[in-house]
Amino acid sequence: MATGRKQTPLELKLLKGTARADRINPDAPKAACDPMTAPGWLPEEALPHFETLRGRLKSIGLDSSSFTETLAMAAFRLHQIDKFSASVQATGESYETKTAKDGRMVRAYPEVAMLSEAMRHLHSLLSEMGLTPAAINKAGGKKTEDKKTSPYGQFGKGGKSG
Repeated sequence: MATGRKQTPLELKLLKGTARADRINPDAPKAACDPMTAPGWLPEEALPHFETLRGRLKSIGLDSSSFTETLAMAAFRLHQIDKFSASVQATGESYETKTAKDGRMVRAYPEVAMLSEAMRHLHSLLSEMGLTPAAINKAGGKKTEDKKTSPYGQFGKGGKSG
């Protein structure tokens, strides 16, 4: 079992601006350049989710057939969430039954646990691809503060600020 933090993909490091030449593996396999297409095993009901997620990955420059299976799993989980949510809304979250001693017992429907697991797994998949608020913030963007105008801009460089 692996320990420690998962390695950030090079593509995300490049987007964040944190890629360091001395830490880049020149022999690492490169992601394919061709765009993703939905695999045949993906149910038709999950295809709109696949295309939505694909569009989001395309907007951050990660639309590659190398990531098809991960995206397909995420689309399938979204489809399952739709299905389980509809079931929970129709039947409720729990039901009441009697115990062997004529007592009252309240139990959750199995769909509640399946919905929770699908949501947990989807969140994990979206984080892996950089499609959650925390993950996309890690991908960075434009700096809002210029180091020359920041009072801390020269900190650690031996210069004086202000």
